[in-house]
Amino acid sequence: MEAARALNHEAILVHPGRLFMGVDDQGLSIDHLRRHFQADVILTRLGASIKEYGLTMIRHLELLGIPVINNYRSILLARNKFLSLQTLFKNGVSIPESAYASNWSNFEKAVAKLGGCPLVIKTPGTRQGRGVFLIKAIEKHRPLLNSLLGGGKGLLIQRFIPPEMRRDFRIMVVGKRVVEAMSLIPRKGDFRANIHLKGRAEKVLLNKAMSSLAVRSAKALGLAISGVDMIEEDDGMLRVVDVNYAPGFKGLERCTGKDVAIEIIKYVTRLKG
Repeated sequence: MEAARALNHEAILVHPGRLFMGVDDQGLSIDHLRRHFQADVILTRLGASIKEYGLTMIRHLELLGIPVINNYRSILLARNKFLSLQTLFKNGVSIPESAYASNWSNFEKAVAKLGGCPLVIKTPGTRQGRGVFLIKAIEKHRPLLNSLLGGGKGLLIQRFIPPEMRRDFRIMVVGKRVVEAMSLIPRKGDFRANIHLKGRAEKVLLNKAMSSLAVRSAKALGLAISGVDMIEEDDGMLRVVDVNYAPGFKGLERCTGKDVAIEIIKYVTRLKG
């Protein structure tokens, strides 16, 4: 909002709960509870809290001809971590060795195929490091696994790469270019490098291969604005772990001194109808 005002654009924050949609013989419509609704472009900032209503609204806005960033299809792919990995792999992007299971029988089979523990498990809609667990022994974590496997949403299982055998990066992609990047160091005793979990951040200058891979990953999922989480293994292998569709950037701004919000607004306003 501050960045939009700084660039002399009018920006209004609209909660989906204040809008209602309609469809009849006259076509599609969308209305606000208190005021006339009109927009040149929509910048979606619905993160892990996005629900069916918000997703439906994004699709509705697109069908009304309003540019929406990020769009419906890209959010659908990016919000499910295994759908993201499927798509990245099919577009030639290296990812961590992974499996997806829905019950104890196929979970145990998947664990065996991955070579056994230790493993990282993730709920498919995890965000900011929440819903991510290191499993060192199945029996020790059976109550947790029972609760996660019983919900019908499935469980993402990945080969564990220890922090000392990798470097973690968060790369902000806007349009077709990298805006800024930082390396992340997990806090002592944790294997997750998320800055929201008090990981340490350092500004980093990406090489060409990293920048290219980040942009290619965002493009594969159809994301115009994204936060690409990448690791570099100790043998130099680059793998994309996740691509976030509504990335936070306060930590990135503090680390790098870059005004990421300004870059986002510049991009969004170039696309308005």
